[in-house]
Formats: sequence, C-alpha cells, structure tokens
Amino acid sequence: MKCPICGNENLDSTKFCIWCGAPLDTPPVSSTGNAPAPSSVPEQTPVSAPSPIPTPSPEPAPSPIPVQNPSPYMPGYSAIPQENTGSTFGAAPIPVQWSNAGGYAPQSSYKPTNVLCILGIIFAGLSILCCGITSIIGLILSVLGLIFAIKNEERGKGLAITGIIISTVLLLIMLLAMATGNFHVKTSFNWFGNKIDTPEEIEEYVTDQKWIDIQEDTCLEFVSSKKFKYYRDFEELDDYYYEGKYELYIGDEALDYIVNDLSEYGLTEEEIQDLADRNKHYKMANLVVLVLHNEKRYVDGKNDLTDTVVTPYIGFFCTNNKEHALDLTNLNSFGYSLFVPEDEYEDAKKANSK
Repeated sequence: MKCPICGNENLDSTKFCIWCGAPLDTPPVSSTGNAPAPSSVPEQTPVSAPSPIPTPSPEPAPSPIPVQNPSPYMPGYSAIPQENTGSTFGAAPIPVQWSNAGGYAPQSSYKPTNVLCILGIIFAGLSILCCGITSIIGLILSVLGLIFAIKNEERGKGLAITGIIISTVLLLIMLLAMATGNFHVKTSFNWFGNKIDTPEEIEEYVTDQKWIDIQEDTCLEFVSSKKFKYYRDFEELDDYYYEGKYELYIGDEALDYIVNDLSEYGLTEEEIQDLADRNKHYKMANLVVLVLHNEKRYVDGKNDLTDTVVTPYIGFFCTNNKEHALDLTNLNSFGYSLFVPEDEYEDAKKANSK
C-alpha cells in the first residue's frame, strides 16, 4: 500500500506509514476533485535515538600516604639507594654509591674515643711505675673523660672506668704509706733507674745529701762553700759537732790524690785496684777520697779546738740506683763508716740489724 502523503510503499496490513506516520486509510488526493482535508496530525520528522549521556569517571580515592612537598632539586642525590641494573655478567648487582654533588652524604655511625679517657688510663698506668704519684692526675682525667664520653655519646667509657679504679686504689695506698711514714718521694723516683756513674753526678749527689752512719749514728752534712758539719749524734744537732772545710775527689782524681798527696799512708795503685776487685759494688770510677779539715769542735756550746785537725777518708760510692751508700775508712783511726742518705736510714738500719 502506497502512503498517500509521502508516496512510499507499506504493507497492506499496516495502518500507519512507517515512513511518515500518516494513516494509510486516507483516500488519495484527486487531481480533479476536491482534495481531502489535511490530517490534523502534523508531519513528524524521523527522530534518531538519543546519544547516551557520558557517565563521569569516578574520582580517584585519596592516597593513605600524605604527599610531601617536593624538595629542591639536588643533582646526584637520591633518598633511596639504587642498584646498577646494567649487565654484571652473572655477578650480584653493584650498589650505586652515594654522591656528594649536592653537598649531602649519609651520616656515619662511628663515634670517636674521648681523649680524656685515653689520657686518664695512661696516667693511671704511670702511677703504677712511680708508686701512685700520678694517680691523682689519672683520677681527675678519667672522671672528666667519663663525664664527657657519656654526654657526647663517645667511646672510651670502659677506659675511663678502668683508670678510675686503678688511680683510686693507688692513691689510697700512697696516702696510707704517707700516713705511716713509709713513703719517700725521692726513693720512689729512684725506681726509674736513675744512673749515677760519672764523677760529676756522684759529686752532685753526695754533696746534696745528709749522710748518717748506720753503725755509729753520726751525721755528715755538706753545706755551701765547701764547708761541712759532722755531728756525733744525728738526733742532737745543736751540740757536739765538728765543722770546717772539705775536699772531695772522685775516680781518677781520687786515685791521684791517694798516690801523691796521701803517700805517707803507703797506699799504691795496685792495692786500691785489688781492693776494688773484692766487692762487686766497688769500681775505680766510684773511688772516693774525702778530706775533712776540722777547724772547730763544739762541746757544750763552746769550741775546744785550737788547731785544725785533718781527717782523710777513702772508700767507694756504692749504688744500685735504688739504694746509695758511702763506704769509707778513716785513715787516721782505721775506723770503718757506712754512711747512707737520711731518707734511706730507717730501711738500711733494719737491713743491717738482721
């Protein structure tokens, strides 16, 4: 059936035109007759299917990790260590080293050893060798070193604690020895092995000491300007003593003086050498001649000498670097005297009495 409006063919059973929607039962318009009244149904334009409305894409969920503000670009620096992804011929990946191009480097965990801790243990060790004399220094340095090592998180705390223990023990021992009168500074320093073997060193040592005879308890003291005082009792220095000038010869000078100036005593060089060979502490280099010119002798506060009395002594200066002695013989009386320094008298007296 042909549509009377648009002229397109439709099926016979169709009531409306599939092209323009007009009813098909409308009579066709005659060219000669009255035209049928136009349908009140407006002509419809074919409508195309509406385009689908785009569905908005869902917004991404916020990241649980807060986004940090980007830092300024630092060339050569990476916050995450990288690995070399290149070919390593089967070897393990080579880690990329940190670069310092941007002025940054990884912080090292190494802590230096505190200097005071080191000095403290050194002085504590020295105090063992010198009978605790440096123990107070070692104690102070070790305590300060321990404080600063803890405060600055440095190494050396174990050294400081060891130094404190050693210094404290030796300091207490030294104080106890001083309280009981058994500590002598000069004797302690002799533990270092101070050698006294030249004539100049022997003369200096001898004239700097006050010497006591451990057998007779007499005392010989050298004073300035080649003068001496010789006390009959070292515990009573106000009375009964001699004074005058002295001569001291050591080594080769002593031997020449014996042979030439003391020739009346009949001693020869061979006899002196034979005497030196009899004792391991005797040496020709330590040969001593001491001549006392007794000008005055005070008894009850008065001088009873009218003439100078000359008393020559010959012998040897003996030492093992810890103990010292003047082993002398009076050529007038042939009396034997063993003089020791005043600070060694008590120990020498005890050793001689055994």
